[in-house]
Amino acid sequence: MGRPLGPAMQAIGLNADALPMTGRDLADEWAAAPAAITQLGELDEAAAQAAAHEAELAHGLDGLRPDLALNLPADAALAAHELEQHWLAAEKARHQREALQPELDKANHMVAQGEAGVQATTSVLEALQVRANAQDPDALRQLAARLAQRDSVAAAHAQALHTLSCMTDGQSPAQLHAALEGRDGPELQAEIAALQARQEQLAAARDDAVRTEQHAVSTLAAFEHNTDAPQAAARREAAISSLHRIVEEYAELTLARNLIAAAIDRVRAQVQDPLVRQAGKFMAQATDGAFSGIQTELDTANEPVVRGVRPDGSTVGVSEMSAGTRDQLFLAFRLASVETYCRTTEPLPFIADDLLVQFDDARSHSTLSVLAAFARTTQVLLFTHHDSIRDMARAMQAEGAPINLLELPALGSMRPVAAIED
Repeated sequence: MGRPLGPAMQAIGLNADALPMTGRDLADEWAAAPAAITQLGELDEAAAQAAAHEAELAHGLDGLRPDLALNLPADAALAAHELEQHWLAAEKARHQREALQPELDKANHMVAQGEAGVQATTSVLEALQVRANAQDPDALRQLAARLAQRDSVAAAHAQALHTLSCMTDGQSPAQLHAALEGRDGPELQAEIAALQARQEQLAAARDDAVRTEQHAVSTLAAFEHNTDAPQAAARREAAISSLHRIVEEYAELTLARNLIAAAIDRVRAQVQDPLVRQAGKFMAQATDGAFSGIQTELDTANEPVVRGVRPDGSTVGVSEMSAGTRDQLFLAFRLASVETYCRTTEPLPFIADDLLVQFDDARSHSTLSVLAAFARTTQVLLFTHHDSIRDMARAMQAEGAPINLLELPALGSMRPVAAIED
């Protein structure tokens, strides 16, 4: 049996009862300790170098921080990594910018050209504003529109003068006015009637001349080899000459009749019946400007007729109007008559029963406005059983129109409504 191992185990720092294997393992570890110590030294040296590099990196970053608009982390490694990412993004943006630079240069060139064009145009407009004494571009545009309208009117006026000169053998408007000065409507009407009679005579003479010419041509064809041919040719030439004179006289009389008719229209417009003028005003209001007035004239049988006048000057006969427009026309004359009567005697109420039955909503509203205004002349009573008319009158009343509404008791399934305007 060998020596006890307890003291030896205690000498190496183990318990006295430790197993020999434990001592052997500890001895092996001590044998490897120098190499581990050397490795630890190398690791410490590498850690020192890394710390130095980190300190150098931190020092470099601290020098860059004031110049960078970035919020970098305090840790140098993290800050370096983030700075690298920013640098890569900046490089990518730089490449993209260099790729887009030609397009940017082209766009800048186009913008510069546009600005130059705008500046040149602005200079021209400013010069025009100064010359035209216009305060702003809107005033200049309005002036241009007025000048264009003036040129159009001047062209139409020149064309009208040319047409008039051709129709009157070169007479000027002043000469025509002087020829018609002091002549009244009846005198011109009588002259037109005489010219019409003369025109009919000339037309008959022209027809006779045409028949005579045709007969002469036939005679000439039949006797062109006859000894009487020269006499027939002479008669034909005489007939042709006579026909030419008749046609010239017919044209002159036709022109004179047209001029006298135009003069009569001007005289009639100047001395138009006040009743017709007032009815025209009511007509314009009731149709909401679709007609500007009413005029009277003579038809082909010299009978007076009534025509509605459009804003462009064209006229519409009563037979050409719709049923609603004719009702508005008759109402306009009725109101004008009542107004004339009320001026000379004590006013009486104007009573209307379902007056708007033929009207659409727009006509009904315009006519109600006319009746509301007419209530200043005399009392107006309008009876209706249409709810739409009642509602329209109520809406106008809410807007301040002088309208009073009174609903009568219902009878059966009907509910009459009376609108009283006062």
